Amino acid sequence: MQWAGEAAWDLDLLRTDYRVRYCARGMDKGRELSIGVAKEPQVDSYLLQFRPAPPGPDRVIRETSQNAAYRHRYASTLGLPDTPNPGRGG
Repeated sequence: MQWAGEAAWDLDLLRTDYRVRYCARGMDKGRELSIGVAKEPQVDSYLLQFRPAPPGPDRVIRETSQNAAYRHRYASTLGLPDTPNPGRGG
């Protein structure tokens, strides 16, 4: 889902548990620029990778932006979701 629910995309994934790798580049610079102005070059990029795996705690491999640090601090307060999984009898 896009920020503020403006758009969403079906990822067509199987209903199972996944570990997700989120890789972002240029987050701080991208935040500095206004969004949606065609004249400005895109300076930030994002990659999501999914692999089937049991739930586990988050691991931050590398953190190089203030924006990422803020989001990691916030996410660390949330804990693991308690969602049923039909593949495990839930």
